[in-house]
Amino acid sequence: MDKNCEIVKDLIPLVADNIASEESKKFVENHCETCDECKKELWIAKQDIKTEISDLAENQVWDNINKIQKKKKIKKIINVSVIAVLVIVIGVFTVFFINNTREKSSMEKYFGKELTSEYNKGYSSDDEKEVEPLVKQINKALNFVGSEKEAKKKFGELWVLSYNDMDENTKPGDYKVNAEFSLNTVKLYNDVGYLWFDYSKEVIDKTTGECVEGSADIPVRLSIAKDDNNEWLVISEKEAP
Repeated sequence: MDKNCEIVKDLIPLVADNIASEESKKFVENHCETCDECKKELWIAKQDIKTEISDLAENQVWDNINKIQKKKKIKKIINVSVIAVLVIVIGVFTVFFINNTREKSSMEKYFGKELTSEYNKGYSSDDEKEVEPLVKQINKALNFVGSEKEAKKKFGELWVLSYNDMDENTKPGDYKVNAEFSLNTVKLYNDVGYLWFDYSKEVIDKTTGECVEGSADIPVRLSIAKDDNNEWLVISEKEAP
């Protein structure tokens, strides 16, 4: 091996990578024409480079395939999630619509179509404030336990909301009332108007722990008018059975 071989072997990796100068490249090629050993090493170096490039290209292809599959998978998950959300929303809306239709139909049987059309109309903040004292009376009536006579004396037309079905051996303190009130609609016309509310209620016998009376989501309509003291008075009460 002469000195040129040593120089060529140092230059072969640069030539194979195609980063050697034109002068160095020409020097290596001219030398390899007369030196089989260096020629062989140059060929091997170029083959290694080709293999590396091929491996890199193959890896890039697989990376691209994996990215595409990953995107498809994510897209599939998103599509499934969107469909699931839509199914839930449609299901909830359907249940609400059916329940609302049933509730309206049931109310119409008792209240009639005209009165039922007043329900769920809401109320203004001014009207809510105007009937505030009456709402307090309604809540008191709902939580009252006592005789029918006493209930009528205290609450007038609202006495029917109280619990007055006690037997001879019990007294008001023997019962506990859990009542929930929800204002639904208020419509006032100067000195007259009407009011809708819903209530749920249970009366518990403290001695036995049993529920002796219970009701849930009962719609009630009150016809109201102002008395001589400019206070709202219940003229009539009508509630679903």
